[in-house]
Amino acid sequence: MKFLSFLIALFMMPVLAEAKDMIHIQDAYIFETKASLPAAAAFITVMNHGDTDDKLVAFKTDIVKQTELHTMTHENDVMRMRKVDEYDVKGHSALILCPMGHHIMLFGLTKDLVAGDTVKGTLVFKHAGEISVTLDIKKRSAIKTDHGHSH
Repeated sequence: MKFLSFLIALFMMPVLAEAKDMIHIQDAYIFETKASLPAAAAFITVMNHGDTDDKLVAFKTDIVKQTELHTMTHENDVMRMRKVDEYDVKGHSALILCPMGHHIMLFGLTKDLVAGDTVKGTLVFKHAGEISVTLDIKKRSAIKTDHGHSH
């Protein structure tokens, strides 16, 4: 049985390596936030250049006590935020984590997040495994909405 497990793992290694090579991260940022506030949010674009669908299942960083994947929904003219277990990352597509949409909640900041600094983190995918990411800390005024207004 151990030999069979070894063979399966051996044959899966190229598939897993390919999945990791097909995932590219861009536009990773967090708005500047004081540690005294209850939460912050991380925003990231995940590009899947491969044929295989994947799932983003977690985010890890040492600057917070807890992270959760969240989404925003519009129900009866009210925006509601809720926790989700994972995000689908379809092959040859992008998953965009952005304000007022999918995002990563960061609870229990251990330090102030200051514009111009960076934060190291790890995205965890079902197939691609762990991928390191550096998130820029930005002023809210540095991000523009689709309407061209600054926040």
